[in-house]
Amino acid sequence: MLYHYNRPLNQNFRSPRVAQYYQWRSFSEAQEDVYEKVEAKFELVDTETRNDKYFLLAGRSKVVPRLVNDEYFEVLSLVDDAGPVELWEQSVKTEFPMRRSLAAMISAKIPKFHGACSSVATPETLTDALSRKSKYFEAKKTVKMFEFGTVRAEISEVEIDGVSQMSLSLQCDESAPLVEMLKEFGLKPADNTNYGDYLMVA
Repeated sequence: MLYHYNRPLNQNFRSPRVAQYYQWRSFSEAQEDVYEKVEAKFELVDTETRNDKYFLLAGRSKVVPRLVNDEYFEVLSLVDDAGPVELWEQSVKTEFPMRRSLAAMISAKIPKFHGACSSVATPETLTDALSRKSKYFEAKKTVKMFEFGTVRAEISEVEIDGVSQMSLSLQCDESAPLVEMLKEFGLKPADNTNYGDYLMVA
């Protein structure tokens, strides 16, 4: 019998190839000098305003289900946090209407969500169902997206429950360029805080 987070998993279940990336993130108002360095070094590629809804479970902050702008639902999973940066994967991503195979995949990864995810779910009904089964957060974001070589950066102004906070995220498909960028900007691996951990202690 296979197990996922100490729960039995159907051995016939097969997950498709998932997107993985390395990430370092912080939430701080005291890093204006770093934000300025990022804006000076990186190329601004896009700016967007969106509303992200997070559905977190106690004791499982390393699995981050979220609904992005009522357009698509995804499950982000922490694969490895042993190094100076974290390795994440986008385990599931689905638009609406949700395919039955993806609804089953979500239920397999997060058994508590079984029954809430279905092919007839809309963003509204999914929000209502999952918010009853989880610790629910709604984050209004203005996000500036940058690129430098293979490294991607996001500077976000995030409002949660009426409280605004700044966040910096650095991402790369490989760890080495990301670690070098942290050293260049004087950023500490110990200050890395992902959304799951940040929201669960907010």
